[in-house]
Amino acid sequence: MSQIEAEPSSPLALSILELLDEEPIHPYEMASRMRARHHDEFIRLNFGTLYHTVEVLERNGWIHPVEREKEGRRPERTVYELEQRAIALDAIVTKFETVLRELLKQGVARLALIEVEHKIAMLDAERKWVRQLEREITEGRLEWKVGIDSGHEALRRKHGPSAH
Repeated sequence: MSQIEAEPSSPLALSILELLDEEPIHPYEMASRMRARHHDEFIRLNFGTLYHTVEVLERNGWIHPVEREKEGRRPERTVYELEQRAIALDAIVTKFETVLRELLKQGVARLALIEVEHKIAMLDAERKWVRQLEREITEGRLEWKVGIDSGHEALRRKHGPSAH
């Protein structure tokens, strides 16, 4: 089993995961976006390695197909997305941090990985927000009232009847 099969530790696999975090897309669109974002300057990008890496990520549960498209005589296109992202914030951040450290140790320039650093920072911020909200709910500090008693009436008086 190669290293990529155990964890997505190649720059190409990380780029694929980053794109799929934005929205489900098919591999052809992945390649277009990687070129538009200049990922091809630090990733050897060709359709053979791209499709192979997508297959490995799917086989190992990192991504899963959500839609298969067929137009006329063209080959079938599969649209992929990340699996159960909200449930696994801790695991995702840990894995991205591990992969980032490994790639830096392998000599990949930090500048080539700056988007991965940004991704980690955004996921970490979301993780902190979710944990804070969870504490407020657990401690009973988050107000659960909605409607007139929650201050909506004051908003309506101030901003008119169309304020929601």
